[in-house]
Order: sequence, then C-alpha cells, then structure tokens
Amino acid sequence: MKRILLKLAVSVLTFALGLTVSAGWRFYTSVNAPEPFLADISGELPYPLITLQEISISCGSHASYYYGLSNGGYVTSSCQHFASDSEAHNVFHARYRDSDIIEWSTNRDNNEQAIGESVLVVEGATVRRLSTYRASLCEIQASSLEDLRWFENEEFHLDY
Repeated sequence: MKRILLKLAVSVLTFALGLTVSAGWRFYTSVNAPEPFLADISGELPYPLITLQEISISCGSHASYYYGLSNGGYVTSSCQHFASDSEAHNVFHARYRDSDIIEWSTNRDNNEQAIGESVLVVEGATVRRLSTYRASLCEIQASSLEDLRWFENEEFHLDY
C-alpha cells in the first residue's frame, strides 16, 4: 500500500512540476511577443487607439461640448436652434461659403424626406461638419479628419 501511495505521490509531483515548467515557459515567451504581435496587427486596426480624456459642457440656448483626445487632438460639438428652417439654412450656407468642401449630403428622416443638409469642410488644419436638421444647425469641429471620423463612429457622443 505504501509503495502505491509513494508512486502516486511521485506521479502527482511530476505532473505538477511539468505543469509549472510549461506555464513558466509560456509566460517567459509571451513577454517577448508583444512587439512582433502588435506589428502584425497594426495594419488591421481601422483607427488609431484614441481614448477620450476630458469633456467640458456649456449649457444654454447654444450648448457646446469639448472632447480632449489621448492623441493630443480635440473635437468640439455644438448645436443651435433657430426660429425657422430657412434661417438655419441661411446660416448653414454662410458658414461654409469660403471653405473647401470634402463631402456633401442630404439628411433624411425615417420616411426618406429631406430634413436638412450636411457638409464636411476643411479650414486650415481643422475640419468641420455642419449639419442642418429642420430649424437646428449643428457643428462638429476636429483637429484632423481622422479625429472627426473616430468621433463620428464612437457611441458616446450626443445626437442632436
């Protein structure tokens, strides 16, 4: 009986030693792996790894939001309500009149009825998206087109 227990104890200890050595080897080799691993997947990432660092909010009839990003960039968004659709439309066209237009589109409601316009413009090093939604004019300004695209694809920003 003692002989069987001794053989069983040696087998268990041998198994535990093998398991420990295997886990140690995996940990040792994985510590050196991140650089090649990140180099291999960096082409697959659709956006740089940007995180939100701060938010500032001002209230009132012309509320605006400032988002500081981890890459040193920023995004500001604001929305202003007007007395009529035509007033919002006129201010919309006046704001992008002298800018370089990258894209333009029509904003539509759930019934596919046109309710406004959206334009993406470049002004120096910054980009702005101006959008009208009936009697509202909303503007998103970013430090780069990449930051703007990242912001528009995130779910934390406020929809007007």
